[in-house]
Amino acid sequence: MRAYAPQDATTNPSLIYAAVQKEQYSHLLDEVIDDRKRSGLTGAAQIDDIIARLLVKFGCEMLEIVPGRVSTETDARFSFDVEGSIEKARVLIKLYEGQHIPRERTLIKIASTWEGLNAAEQLQKEGIRCNLTLLFSLPQAVRAAEAKVQLISPFVGRIYDWFKKENKRDYTGAEDPGVQSVREIYTYYKNFGPRIGFAYAPEKLFGRFSQTVIRGGYGIYHAALFYTDFGDSLSSGATVNPTFTSPNNFAPIVVQGKGSLDTGFPAFSPPSNANDPALLNGDFQGSPSYAGASNGRSGMVQNWSFEIQHQLAPDLIFSVGYVGNHATHLNSNLQQLNSIDPKFLSLGTKLLDSVTSAAGQATLASLGVTVPSWFEPLYGPGNPSGQPIDYVGQLLLPFPQYQSGGPNTNGGITTNCCLENLGQSTYNALQAKLERRFRNGLNVLASYTYSKTLTDADSAYAGLTAFSSSDTFTAQNPRDLKAEKALSYQDVPHAFVLSYLYELPVGKGKKFLDKGGVVNKVLGGWQVGGVQRYQSGAPFIPFASDAHNSRFGTANTRLSLIPGQPLRSPNAASYNPFLDPGSFGSGCNEQPDGTFLPMSTNSFFNCAAFLDPNAASLVAQRGYEFGNLPKVFGNIRSPIYMNEDFSLIKRFTLYEAHLLSFKVDFVNLFNRHVLARGDGCITCSTLGRPGAQFGGSPGSVNGQKIIQLTFRYQF
Repeated sequence: MRAYAPQDATTNPSLIYAAVQKEQYSHLLDEVIDDRKRSGLTGAAQIDDIIARLLVKFGCEMLEIVPGRVSTETDARFSFDVEGSIEKARVLIKLYEGQHIPRERTLIKIASTWEGLNAAEQLQKEGIRCNLTLLFSLPQAVRAAEAKVQLISPFVGRIYDWFKKENKRDYTGAEDPGVQSVREIYTYYKNFGPRIGFAYAPEKLFGRFSQTVIRGGYGIYHAALFYTDFGDSLSSGATVNPTFTSPNNFAPIVVQGKGSLDTGFPAFSPPSNANDPALLNGDFQGSPSYAGASNGRSGMVQNWSFEIQHQLAPDLIFSVGYVGNHATHLNSNLQQLNSIDPKFLSLGTKLLDSVTSAAGQATLASLGVTVPSWFEPLYGPGNPSGQPIDYVGQLLLPFPQYQSGGPNTNGGITTNCCLENLGQSTYNALQAKLERRFRNGLNVLASYTYSKTLTDADSAYAGLTAFSSSDTFTAQNPRDLKAEKALSYQDVPHAFVLSYLYELPVGKGKKFLDKGGVVNKVLGGWQVGGVQRYQSGAPFIPFASDAHNSRFGTANTRLSLIPGQPLRSPNAASYNPFLDPGSFGSGCNEQPDGTFLPMSTNSFFNCAAFLDPNAASLVAQRGYEFGNLPKVFGNIRSPIYMNEDFSLIKRFTLYEAHLLSFKVDFVNLFNRHVLARGDGCITCSTLGRPGAQFGGSPGSVNGQKIIQLTFRYQF
């Protein structure tokens, strides 16, 4: 240790055992044994006591050399014993303190089992710092962070040994599984979440206003990690799912004498780890998944606020403030690694020429691109798709050994499975609140929010939710993600909420009919309450389910808007969403020149406002182009949301602390039916139809009126 001058040290039992075999250290063991002969302990208790004191003695010797801390293990036998680990740790700390070693210079080493992690959490609360060992994975590290442990010790070497044995190969440098594990953990541990706030109550604000408080704050928050594919794409190596069937679907399954809890799982052939790394080339046997080096970074939200609060009258407070946040590293479906570079889109139909054709070879020659030897055998005649797909566009992809994932392709490179985190959002809001605290039988809270939410990652499960079936949450151009940031489909610019509770001033102790007896029993103890909400409707999400696109681009080439054309149809005022869409379709039919005509006169949107920039006739003239249609229509929304809930309460005092209350709740008292967001599929017959994504019947966002009666006995 003196030769290498480490910062910290550990009393590893195997090393201590080796050390006491040496003459220069054997006296430490002799000293401990001689001292503990008079302890009165015998058997296993005496041995445990000697080992603990020997470890501490070596630890004290190490602290004479290292400037940092020394880690001392509890006992491997306590790896699955919470209380045992805690008690052993307390004993070791007490022994160190008996040698005048402060807790700041010691660490208690505990195995990273579930029990060990829980024990470490309790010890950290007691001021006993812990070092978590036997740590093999990110979930263990995350739990250690939640437990606020001082140090973790990933088992890099043992991880490497396991993979080497299982896969029968060596790993070097960055491909070492142990190194990759530490890198993943380090990415997560970089999360830093400071918070700061202030409050200031001047005697006179601006020389005029008293009873005023100014508040503000800033903080960083981090989201939990989760997998949109539930981890299925992150399995390591080849897998197998053995299936065994009962002959009559009733009798127990027995294969070569096995099949029960007693005999064990039946034998099966394990999968081979010798699969060709090029197995997924062409996406004919599945699609590869890509997890970037920074994908383990969880979502981060920076939040800031500023508020002025003023007391207008006793128990009447008015507040106005600004709240904003900026979220980054949000789960997303934007990367689309294998979409063609936009500079090639102007080639238009030339992208579909075979690389072996004269036209295709001429195009490639003009670009200075040669055809690799593996390309034609993979994509030419005889490939598993049944037809040649050896296109010029395929060769121009960033990774031509895989397909793009665009229209009419087989797969692509999946990224949203594996913690892709390119998404971001911003939220800015003006918030005003008037609050009357409960006084003279009345409590009122009225709040208004004016806000705007922008994002390019609206859906947490971007690749799995129904929203992405229209590809509206993927990127049109993954090389220009700034163009993907748009109004959130969850944006609610205006929201007003009013809640109140009023105790009627009638009965004993009240302003009117201050009497007891029958009068109070009948007319006293009544309360009226309510919650009323009024807010902007949800914005439309426009898309075309069968818009033309280059098969080498992304799945989300959007339509364009024709300047000067209104979005609403001239017939919008008479649009009836309840008519049969088969006979009175409200969508748009595309014409050969890329324009659209209405399916019928029953339409909400103006079909003449849309243009398919990649219609065949237009592509033949100038190649493929990106559309300029917004991802979200903020100026066209579903109807304003309105809802009123009321309560009527009667309380009876029986005697002493015994109360009986009767309550009637009126949910959606006025039985309002607020229609849901309209279908945004421009080429569907249900375009604009409320709640009818890809067809279906109209729907509303609130339920019918409900009356609920409640009796409550309180004692």
